[in-house]
Amino acid sequence: MTVMRYSMAVDRLRTIAETCTRLASLWEDDPLVVGAYVFGELLEGSQRPERLQLAFVVDLPPDEVTWYTQPTSMAGFAATVGIDKYPCEWYSRPALWPVWNHRIRGPVRFWSLAELDETALDALGERRLGDLHRLVPAAAEEAEQLQEELAASLAHLQRVDAAYWERDWRHEHKGLGVYPEDHLWRAAHGYLDLLAATRAVGST
Repeated sequence: MTVMRYSMAVDRLRTIAETCTRLASLWEDDPLVVGAYVFGELLEGSQRPERLQLAFVVDLPPDEVTWYTQPTSMAGFAATVGIDKYPCEWYSRPALWPVWNHRIRGPVRFWSLAELDETALDALGERRLGDLHRLVPAAAEEAEQLQEELAASLAHLQRVDAAYWERDWRHEHKGLGVYPEDHLWRAAHGYLDLLAATRAVGST
């Protein structure tokens, strides 16, 4: 299994932030990604994290970015930023929802359209993890958000399932280099994951 040194992981995070800044200059008034957050292993100070765990906030309606789905436009973004070149687990989150969820715990912003967050990157580089501003919801807020996302995810799954049987829809998505089966699998996986999380919250 490939792992990284902590310092290398932070360097890669900075490179991603710098690339996002360059891309933002091309988006002008129609940005795709408006924020980037890190969570997981790196924030725990692991000497050799197995992967970077990232969440990108996108300026798209929530019903297009339900949990675990990847908008087609994000495939090009991932390739341009280069996050497919090294161990990385990443998700898209809609700007109208919190970036945190039941999997993305205590995320820290390291880039936004307004700025590359030098304060966060410096704190990470110097292992001042206690200085990082982590986003942590209250239990009631998280439970309410789970319910909203579950409903949106089910609606998205139903749309994708119905569209999957339309020949033109399958042909269109294959033309974009994205397999329709992948859309359907992601929609189902996201819904089932949210359903399990909602039931877990309800049992506590």
